[in-house]
Amino acid sequence: MSLFNRSKSQSNESNQSPVLSIHKAHVVKRDQSLTPLFDDVDFELPPGNWEYGLSFQINPGQVWPIAIQCEVECYTGRFGLGCVAANFTDYVSAETACSSASKTDLTILIDENIGREQILHLVIRNLGDEEARGSIAKIEIIPANRLDPKLRKELMSKRHNYWHYSFDLGDGVVVQSTLDGIMDFQVASNKAMLSLIDDFFVGKSIKTVLDTACSSGFHSIQLAKRGWHVEAFDFDKWQIFQAELVRQSTGPTLNLRYSTANLFDFKSSTAPFDIVHCAGLIYHLDDLVGGAKRLYDLCKLGAVIHCHVADYQGDYLVFGDYSKYIFCGDYEFAFVPTMTMLEKILKHVGFADVKSFKATDIIALADINGLKPAYKNVIENHTAYFAAIK
Repeated sequence: MSLFNRSKSQSNESNQSPVLSIHKAHVVKRDQSLTPLFDDVDFELPPGNWEYGLSFQINPGQVWPIAIQCEVECYTGRFGLGCVAANFTDYVSAETACSSASKTDLTILIDENIGREQILHLVIRNLGDEEARGSIAKIEIIPANRLDPKLRKELMSKRHNYWHYSFDLGDGVVVQSTLDGIMDFQVASNKAMLSLIDDFFVGKSIKTVLDTACSSGFHSIQLAKRGWHVEAFDFDKWQIFQAELVRQSTGPTLNLRYSTANLFDFKSSTAPFDIVHCAGLIYHLDDLVGGAKRLYDLCKLGAVIHCHVADYQGDYLVFGDYSKYIFCGDYEFAFVPTMTMLEKILKHVGFADVKSFKATDIIALADINGLKPAYKNVIENHTAYFAAIK
């Protein structure tokens, strides 16, 4: 996994069909009282990671959003429970793992944004390399608003297993960044970006800011806390899902709006914005010149930019991947600019003045020395900041 990016997951396929042993099942019709769907089911799942061994159809009806509560016991092996859409390809909840010799009450929260008209399926699959056996004592559908607020927030935070930033969501719920040490780097970088705004743009009547490639919104929130109208986007819909959860939990009154888009197809009636904030995006683009031109078109006053750079003297784009630069994703090839090359590109697309800084020029030494060694190396040798002024 990259130090700065989530790895792309790869699912394991199996051609082995599951064999299901149901010892007892009594299915009852769910009515408005939301009675359990059945009494008891025992099951056996042979090895086969992605073969669904057991499926229960869920019809939300008029109840929305919903949660599913189950009493589950694992006798041997390891299996997972989660809810999928009608096409059996897309999860619409987190998947919960159950391990051998454990009995537990589970609550599965269904994504609110999928639409109540869908038929859903609760599925159980083998997660291990050996046979798994277990039982379900009940499945019950309940309105999600019946859940304890803290539990609901915990379930939403566990919907995806990767968090790019750390957040305190309130009610005692804290999520930690998945990559060890990255949050200290992000906090230091955020200070640098805000200092560029203060040094080059404050006093110029800033009202609107665009945060590009916002991930789960750490920088967006810091910008909105300054009282600006902030719009932010990311191409990853699940990062926006997280960003909305964070906004609702920590800053529901902030003037902050998220959308799912990439740099080239993002649209807003607010554009152009007074300031564009661009952190950690440029070196991921296939078209750096086109991306820089897009930043130029989206701003009125200018842009503040963080970019990882190649440690060469001269104006170059260095073609590399994760084996060369740990800040690249392990799924991509990247054009990594030198600092002077990116400065030249920004001027080429129309910015009247570009100020460039090494990270060591604008980040406090104490913040740099407090970083994990890998991040300290990146910020000292492969990180640059730019104030691009129109």
